[in-house]
Amino acid sequence: FFQAEDGIRDNVASRGLGDVYKRQLQRVLRNDYQVHAFTDANTALEFFQNSPTQIVISDMKMPKINGAEFLSRIVDINNRCKRVVLTGYADTELAKQAINEGKISAYLTKPWENVELKATLTTLIDELRTENKKLSIIKHLKLDNKRLSANQTSMVKVANFIQTDHDNIVNP
Repeated sequence: FFQAEDGIRDNVASRGLGDVYKRQLQRVLRNDYQVHAFTDANTALEFFQNSPTQIVISDMKMPKINGAEFLSRIVDINNRCKRVVLTGYADTELAKQAINEGKISAYLTKPWENVELKATLTTLIDELRTENKKLSIIKHLKLDNKRLSANQTSMVKVANFIQTDHDNIVNP
C-alpha cells in the first residue's frame, strides 16, 4: 500500500469490467497502484464506504446498474473521489449521463491505451494533491482567522480598560 508524503494513497478501485479487462487493468496498474477490482456494484460500494479510495474506475455498460448511476452513488459517499468511466460504446447520451450524474473526472474508451490510462491517473492524483493542499491552506487560514479574532477581542477589552482609566483620571 503506497502512501505519498501528503497522504494521497495511490489506491484505485475498479468495477464492472469483464474478467479480461479486469485482469488487464490489474496487470497495467499493479506496479504503481493498489488495485481493488469488483464485478458487483454493491460489493464495490460497500468496499468504498469502508476504505479510502481516491480514484474509482467503472465500465459504462453493465447489467443491473450503468456506470453513470454507479459513479453518482460514489459521489454521494465521497464527492472528492476522482471518477473514471471506461466504455467501448460511442453512445453520446450515455456519455452525457455519466458526466452529469456521475460527475466523472475522465472518460476513456476500451480498449484503452496503457500510456493514456496511466497519464490520466497521474493527472487525477496530481489534482487530488492540489485539492488537499488547498484544503490544508484553508484550514490554516481559518485557524489564523480565529486567533486574530481572539486577539482583536482582547485588544478591544484592553482599549476599553485604558479608556475607562483615562476617563477616571481626566474626570475624577
